[in-house]
This record gives sequence, structure tokens and C-alpha cells, in this order.
Amino acid sequence: MRFDWRKALVSGGIALALFLALFLAVYLGQGLTRAGQGEGPAYEGWWHAYDILSDACFAGGAALLGFPALLWVARMGTFDVFSYSFYRLAESFRKSGEKRYDTAADYHFEKMERRARNKPVLWPYFALGLLALALAIVFSLLA
Repeated sequence: MRFDWRKALVSGGIALALFLALFLAVYLGQGLTRAGQGEGPAYEGWWHAYDILSDACFAGGAALLGFPALLWVARMGTFDVFSYSFYRLAESFRKSGEKRYDTAADYHFEKMERRARNKPVLWPYFALGLLALALAIVFSLLA
């Protein structure tokens, strides 16, 4: 199996977008909350921004490390029974009475075969998540 740069770039872009969304949400949320209370870097000095940066990096890094863990649990087939039940529910509303899968086991085995052929690239999530947690530690020490 050869390395697929396109999948790696897409996965890295998604990881970066997820990190930036969480980082900005925490950073701006805490900054605006503290500014509304008359606290924070604008009132007490620039070094008080480090604790806000530490919290924002930690939130983004924890999410980036938690997402691949949840994806791994899902790819192991943990939620196949639930997805099969929703598939059968949707199938009951179709006019044609054809059933694609006879049992939940058939559904599970086909999903496992499909997962074996299509493996996600997870290293950007781990790399960016560990980098964000390292930055959170550094900012925490500076605060």
C-alpha cells in the first residue's frame, strides 16, 4: 500500500480547521468574558494572555486526540448494531420490499470489509494534538 498524499492533506486540513475552530472559540470566549468583567490582558498586562492561550491550546489538542480515539472505536464495529437498526428503519419506508441485508451480522461483515479497504489517515490529528498540548504546557508555565 502506497502513501496517499491527497488523503493526508485533506486529513491535515480537517485537523487544522477543527483545532482553529476550537482554539478561537475558547480564546475569544474567555478573552471577551474577562474583558467584560474588567479583567484579562487588556487590563492587567500582556502576560495574562498566556493562561487564555493555554486553555485554548488544551481544548483544541484534547479534541484532536479524542477524535481519532472515537473514530477507532467506531471503526471496530461498536456502533454497527445501532446503525443497522436505523438502516432497517429507513428501509421499512421504501416502497420496494427488497432487503439488502438479512441479518445484522451480514451488515457488520460488509462494513468491516469496507473499512479494511478504506483506512483513514490519522497521524495529522495526533501530531497537531500533541503539538497543541505541548504549547498548552509551555503557555501554562509562562502564565
